[in-house]
This record gives sequence, structure tokens and C-alpha cells, in this order.
Amino acid sequence: MSVTAKDSSKESRTVSTQEVMFYIPNLIGYLRVATAIISFVLMPKHPIWTLIFYGISGFLDAFDGYAARKFNQGTRYGAVLDMSEAYRYWHPATPSMP
Repeated sequence: MSVTAKDSSKESRTVSTQEVMFYIPNLIGYLRVATAIISFVLMPKHPIWTLIFYGISGFLDAFDGYAARKFNQGTRYGAVLDMSEAYRYWHPATPSMP
């Protein structure tokens, strides 16, 4: 399966779906998911570590968009990944924070 990506010169090129999944911003997004899950696991008994991992997840949230623009790796998959992470990990966690 392949997708079309546009580079900074507005030219389209075809890349594989696997290649898109390993773009730098998407790797940052996967790490963001992992840090959010770790923070939820630690939440009941380790509030300080929860805040640390939650903070890392927040930093990565800001950094993945920057990386997408810097490396010209913005894709629809990355946008959906970013939105779903925000919805799943930021909104439910806010009332649960100690």
C-alpha cells in the first residue's frame, strides 16, 4: 500500500505506508502514547512519577508538530494520531490527577 506525500516544493511523491509509520513525528507520537500509559499506571501510588511522565507526554505533544514541520513529514496519519492521542490521554486524565 502506498500514500502520496507532498514535500516543501509542493511536489507529490509516493511513499509506502510503512515508511509513513516510521516518520520522526509519528515515532514521537508513539513515545507520547507510551508515556501517557505509564503515567496512568503509576497514578494510584506514585503521584510524582505520574506528573513527570505526564509532563514528558505534554512536551512530546508540542514537539511532534514542530518535528513534522521541520522534517517536512506532516501526513494525514500523523494528524489523526495526534488528535486521537489528545482526545484519549489529555481529556480523561485531567480530572484524575492528584
